Amino acid sequence: MIRAAGGEPELAPEFLAHLGHRIRRSARQAMPPRRDAWVTGAASAEKLEGTARKAFCVDRTRWGSPVVKAGETVEFHRDAGARYTYERGGNQYTVSLDELNSLVLVANDAEGWETVHAGLVRRYPGQAATLRARIKALEIDR
Repeated sequence: MIRAAGGEPELAPEFLAHLGHRIRRSARQAMPPRRDAWVTGAASAEKLEGTARKAFCVDRTRWGSPVVKAGETVEFHRDAGARYTYERGGNQYTVSLDELNSLVLVANDAEGWETVHAGLVRRYPGQAATLRARIKALEIDR
């Protein structure tokens, strides 16, 4: 619009620095704070053992895939996406927690604290250290 009116737009030298600061600030404010939750049951365990409730095919889409017989023990390992992996016939298969509970009776239900959101300290460690130092200097950390 300015050029259409015959002018030449000029940005103040501090504008881009200010805009970058506002973008970083908005990103920090949008991030959820650290949150831990007490999780009970199979959802909190890294390694599970379960007994098959009934016989099931590990891959229903493939003819001749391995079968887990009713009463057979299966070992599951939790991956980063809260899904569980188990091995049968030299191949690895992954199931969700709901599928796991429907297929097997879990033997070792665990419980414990689990981090739901890592929070600002993990994302901005330098800024967190600065704030901690300031809090200690003001002696309000007690």
